[in-house]
Parts: sequence; structure tokens; C-alpha cells
Amino acid sequence: MFVVLATFAACTGSGEQGVALGDRGVFADTLANGRVVVRNPDPDGAVSLRLVEELRIGSILDVGPDVFGNVGSLAIDQAGSVYVGDYAAGEVRSFGADGTFLRVVTRRGPGPGQIPASVFPFNLLWQEPHRLWLGATPTLFFVDSLGNGGDAAHRLPGNAAWTPHADTLGGIYGRRLDLVERESSRLVHESWVERLAVSEDGTVSAAGRLLLGRVEYRVGQTVSRGGARGNVMQTRPMHVETPWTVDPGGEIWRVGAPDYALHRVTLGGDTVRTVKLPRVPVPLTGRERADLAESSPFSAAELPAHKPLIRDIKAGPDGWLWVRLWSPNPNDDAWDIFDPCGRHLGVATPDLPLDAVPWLPYRGGRLLAVTRNALDVETIVRLRAETDSGAPVLTSGCASSE
Repeated sequence: MFVVLATFAACTGSGEQGVALGDRGVFADTLANGRVVVRNPDPDGAVSLRLVEELRIGSILDVGPDVFGNVGSLAIDQAGSVYVGDYAAGEVRSFGADGTFLRVVTRRGPGPGQIPASVFPFNLLWQEPHRLWLGATPTLFFVDSLGNGGDAAHRLPGNAAWTPHADTLGGIYGRRLDLVERESSRLVHESWVERLAVSEDGTVSAAGRLLLGRVEYRVGQTVSRGGARGNVMQTRPMHVETPWTVDPGGEIWRVGAPDYALHRVTLGGDTVRTVKLPRVPVPLTGRERADLAESSPFSAAELPAHKPLIRDIKAGPDGWLWVRLWSPNPNDDAWDIFDPCGRHLGVATPDLPLDAVPWLPYRGGRLLAVTRNALDVETIVRLRAETDSGAPVLTSGCASSE
């Protein structure tokens, strides 16, 4: 059965006058197995959105808590406070929602609540209501917003790698790689999303996993460093390992290929929702295909037929999906934004260049990322998605009509 997702007029949210989008004839079809398939219209007719800077954290001075050396990870709590993992300084600092420096939450060291050598370089994750997780394979630990706690470290189960995702049900997530084939010049891994349940006292245990697919590595270039020689393992060119993210409700969003499809899947493997957008992948042909094959351990016949459409995907705490589009030009950045119903709200482009990582979405059509000036000095920016008229992007519920 097909239904047309209801259209919406302008509405107000959080004291802001905005424009509700996603009403260009989106169709939803419930299949016999219960899966909802949402079909969005041609993105060429979508609203063009801008990602406009509304807050900047950082200074070009030589000293101060807002001078960063190498921002490797970011997190945001429910109050909008920003946690910055600076690898060069070996510490985590927090800033208020208005950008005011609050404190050094934790730094590298051997004491309770400090960052041990086994957790570096680290990734950050805020888990409501009061845990800031720091982790690097194979170790995790947590502190609160003041840096208290963290006296016990937790080893990730099996071959799980720490990736900063959380749901609202007490789970955090890692990516697990299981070696399934080994040859002298070739390794094949199965890639899994692994859910880690967190008990009241912070104990971590494995609580289910979902297979993403296989990843193949082959011996490529030989490099020399410090008098030693070694081989670099390479993955297939133009093959983006399946992007995934975690919905606040504890289900996994994964990307289908080569067509543009986003699948929300339970850890049991059931697909409950598919969101489609008719973007057409660009064929990988000619000289470009040949050049890629010549510079890799894969033959031209083994390369994908098309260039990838999607570089990365993340879900915000409000359930909005942010899909970072793939482009060979790092300065040609854009995101498709979807509301929790799967309606395409528009294509958002930033007004300034952003680093590939780290970045994360926040409530109300906002994005946190890192930018650099001409001298390669890093600052953190919070951007807001808005229309060309300056109205913030809002959305309504998933009501539908025949």
C-alpha cells in the first residue's frame, strides 16, 4: 500500500521561526513483511540549504585553552556542551553551548580519570545522562563532565574497534573485524557492528552484532621508515566500506550500493525501513579506471563499476540522518539531510571548508566540525542548516494520509 507522507506548512520550534521541508511528494509503501519503503523525489528539485556558522571555538593566538594542536575527536552532551579531544595536548577540554571554556576534563597520565597510554589516540562519545567515554582499541573508560570516575578500564570484546556511537537504551557500539581468509598477500575480514551493553556501574559486555559485509586487503606499496621496510595493505580503490550509524532507538542505519538506499536494520538482521533517493552513480571508466588499477594491487576488472555516492552517514540525537556525499574534490562538500521519517529535507553545503573528520550532527539541524585557516590553525565550528532566506529547517511528525 502506498501513502503520501503529509505535507506541512511553516511551523515554529524551540522559539525559532522556520520552514518545514520534506513535502515534495514523498511516498511510503509498507511491504508484506512490515518494512516501510520511503521514496523521495529527484534531488535536483530539492531545497538548497546552507550550513551557516553560528558558533566558533578556537583562537589563532599561541596560548590559551581554545588553542588546538590536533583535534581528533568531538562529543556533545544534552545541554549542548562541547568536548574536544586534542591529540597534540593529550587532553580533553569542555566548552559551554555558548563557546565559553569550562575546564580540562581529563588529560594523559597514570592516575584515576586520566587518559592511559593504551587509550591514545582516543575517540570520544557522550552517553546520556552523565558518561563521557574515551576509547581506543582495545580499551575503554569513562568520566563524567567534571572528569570524575574512570578508575576502571574496560577491554573491548573480541576484535571490536571503538567507534563512537550510542543509543538511548544504554548501548554503545564498536566495529568488529573477524579474519576469515589469509594468504601471503591477501587478507579478508568480515566487518560487524557490535553492540556493547553498559550496566549501571559502567561494566561493558557484548550484546549482539550485525554483519556489514567483507573487507579485502592486499599487499600494495612497499615503504621504508627508519631503516625498516614494510608492505602497506590496501583496500579496493573506489570501494567505500559500508557506511553505518546508530539510530537513537538502537537500530543500525547502513548504506546500500550502488544505488542510493539507506536501510534501518535491527541487530537481528530485520530491515524495518528503507529510504531511497534517486541519485545516479557515476560510472568508473576509461583512463581513470586504468590509472587506479595501475596504482593498486587490484586489477581494473576487480574495481567497482561505479564511483561511490556516499562517504559517511551519522544520525543525530533527534533521529535526523546526515549523509555526507562522496566527491573526489575535498572542497566540494555536501550533506543530504533526512528527518526521522526518511523525508529528504534538502542538500546542505557549508560556507567554509571542513575537515573530513571529526564531525557530528546535533539537534535542530546543527553540525559540529573542524575547519582550518590558511596557516593550518584549527578551530571548531557549529553550523546551522538554513534556507537561502535564512530560515532554520524544521520538520513535523510522521503522520500520513491515503
